[in-house]
Amino acid sequence: PLWQSNNVHGYVFETKEAIYTERLVRSENEDENFLASHIGFTSFLCMPLILQQKVIGFLDFSISDKPMILSGSDLESFKKLSNQVA
Repeated sequence: PLWQSNNVHGYVFETKEAIYTERLVRSENEDENFLASHIGFTSFLCMPLILQQKVIGFLDFSISDKPMILSGSDLESFKKLSNQVA
């Protein structure tokens, strides 16, 4: 569930901050570990969609064949995109 902070979306929901990891590590959440190992995520970005101070959804980006290396300006562009989507 989203209100649990032991998963990526729960953490992003609580903090209203994006999570970006260039190389995935083992999660506290077994469902996330299962998905990562079976789908083969290498890198992951989860952006909150915020409207009127509330998280209304997420934009998730992942890659499996190589690390997704994002700069600060890349992350800022994703933040602008998520603001426009919300």
